[in-house]
Amino acid sequence: MMQTVTVTVRALATRELGLANMWRAINKEVGVGILNGIFFGLLIAVVAGFWESSPMLGAVLGIALICNMLWAAFAGVLLPIIIDKLDMDPAISAGPFLTTTTDVLGYAIFLGLASFFLL
Repeated sequence: MMQTVTVTVRALATRELGLANMWRAINKEVGVGILNGIFFGLLIAVVAGFWESSPMLGAVLGIALICNMLWAAFAGVLLPIIIDKLDMDPAISAGPFLTTTTDVLGYAIFLGLASFFLL
């Protein structure tokens, strides 16, 4: 997630990223986020499902991880662009915003899914 912010901030600083190719960059990062999320989500789902003998817990963890990775990829591109458009420094601000939103969203998704499917 922070690698996406770093690449996006660099592209903004060198003027390689603008409104014309913004959606191409977002689509690329979201695609990578989906692939990473599916791979690691399935991996953690299988491990947690066997370790705790609860396939439903594994599924909840896997889905939460997929959603969190998807958000991290999307926000990793979008937040620096928005911060740059607000005439603030994305190199300073984007990292803390991204980390905070992925942490909060990750907990909310996991706890929401767990309370819905496991309670």
